[in-house]
Amino acid sequence: MRFPTHTLLIAATVATPLAAVQPALALTADEKREKSRLSDARRASLTRKAGEVRFAFAEECEAAFTADEPMPEPNVRITEEVEIDDDLMGMSVEEISEQYGLASNAFSEAERAMKDCILKYRKRNDGS
Repeated sequence: MRFPTHTLLIAATVATPLAAVQPALALTADEKREKSRLSDARRASLTRKAGEVRFAFAEECEAAFTADEPMPEPNVRITEEVEIDDDLMGMSVEEISEQYGLASNAFSEAERAMKDCILKYRKRNDGS
């Protein structure tokens, strides 16, 4: 296959800087582990925050149901940037994994409480 000269020049012009930058982008094994650990910690923090938001809504919903008020708007989106919790920063990968498991369980409970309250409203509104 034959390539025109200008195509080869463009390819060489692009490839040379990329090859020079590539070693600088390479991460060491320790850096990769730390990046993975921080990613796991961020995920655990986000799961914790999501559980907290859902529990707060479930409590608000239950209070409104008990007071015979309309159901509050289920605003459970997390729109702001979630920072890594301070307690997770000094933990090992295994400890972070354990904390993520706890946060995940709490999230599931909060989700269930939230859905239970919404279901109560639906049953009341349907006259069941």
